[in-house]
Amino acid sequence: AFWIGGFDILYSLQDFEFDLKNGVYSIPVKFGPNIARILAALFHLIAFVFLLLTMYVYKLNYFTYIGAFIVFGLLVIEHLLVDPKDLKKINIAFFNINSYISIVLIVAFLLGRFANV
Repeated sequence: AFWIGGFDILYSLQDFEFDLKNGVYSIPVKFGPNIARILAALFHLIAFVFLLLTMYVYKLNYFTYIGAFIVFGLLVIEHLLVDPKDLKKINIAFFNINSYISIVLIVAFLLGRFANV
């Protein structure tokens, strides 16, 4: 939920002017684009912590931890790609990076659960 919430906040930055003009109370309109980016980063950090906790609780092997840190790196890249003043790379951040994250997560968790290491 925090992963999705984080990238949804980032993606909503491109609707800032529309939301402002039409009275839509999105997070970027309510708090401003800079605070929205901070909230998105906080959501992604919380998602990463929950990911680590899940791996610990289920005693998954090191493949999942490698995957989690790859995911963390991809989240950092996602945030670096999103500039509120120039949203040209928002689709790369939103569609491509999040696609990579989902693939890394499924592979890491399958290996973490079923690889006998």
